[in-house]
Amino acid sequence: FYEVFLDVPVDELKKRDPKGQYAKVASGELKHFTCIDDPYEEPLHPEITLKTHELTIAESADALFRVLREDGILEGAPKLAPRGLPNPDGDVIVDCHVPSSERAARMAEAETLPKVLITDIDLNWLQVIGEGWASPLRGFMREGALLETLHFNSLTVD
Repeated sequence: FYEVFLDVPVDELKKRDPKGQYAKVASGELKHFTCIDDPYEEPLHPEITLKTHELTIAESADALFRVLREDGILEGAPKLAPRGLPNPDGDVIVDCHVPSSERAARMAEAETLPKVLITDIDLNWLQVIGEGWASPLRGFMREGALLETLHFNSLTVD
């Protein structure tokens, strides 16, 4: 949840009024209108403040998306100034999938390796690791790491 505060003066809102509501307030037709005859309290600590009367639409959108990207909302782990836990893997994207350019060679290599039967659940966990959902894990979790995540809801990154 992010609180986004569009910090715009009332005079600018009146200019932008596509529904004519401010005119209805001025004529007395509409009562209890926020910022006019009903109080408005600005948010105390919004995560994002946009002064849209000073910015173009593109600049406002860029500012919003910049914060969402930095906090990892759009792309995964936070990139610049995390608000919470330290970034896993030092902001390096961990992708354990084999690149398509190496796939044939790796498939040939796999044919020479010992075979292990796995269940559907095991296969799902391999996918979790391969797609980086369990970052910073790069392999199977040992008991210490499991206990740390269960008790502290985080995993220490060296």
